[in-house]
Amino acid sequence: MSEENQLAKLIQQGDEKAFKTAFELYYEGLVSYGNHLVKNMEVSRDMVQEVFLTLWEKRNIVSIHSSLKAYLFTAINHQALNHIRHNKIKRAFQEQYIATWLYGENKQIAVDPFLLEIIEKAINSLPPKAYQSFALTQIDELSIREAAKIMCVAEKTIDNHLARSRKILKQKLKKYKN
Repeated sequence: MSEENQLAKLIQQGDEKAFKTAFELYYEGLVSYGNHLVKNMEVSRDMVQEVFLTLWEKRNIVSIHSSLKAYLFTAINHQALNHIRHNKIKRAFQEQYIATWLYGENKQIAVDPFLLEIIEKAINSLPPKAYQSFALTQIDELSIREAAKIMCVAEKTIDNHLARSRKILKQKLKKYKN
């Protein structure tokens, strides 16, 4: 068994020293790779932290088929793709939301990046459950039923969270409406 496979086995058995060794061995390379994909060093560091956290928390069920290194780099690749997809959807939604809500038009328009940043901050400031409901239905484009299932709540609860989100966003963004 190779040293790398032995390291993976030890991590799966809960060996903290092996986990720390793997972290020290792969952290910089994973951050660099993640930064290459998402073009944001802070996001890349967060992705690597998340991958290692998940590896440790799910060490009993994680199945590493080829090598620990391959597993980690594949995980970063998936994290990056999810991040890029999420941001693409979020930007498209924000532009459409602004066009419809602020300008009363139902067409795609270019929006001032400053205003997009304000909208993003307003969305991110929503209370946790309202944000989660909003993100699942408006950004990830899931149905209310799907969001309710994911959050383990009634569909009416999702409706209430969305109504609260709309009210908060309208209040925070009203000064930017024409």
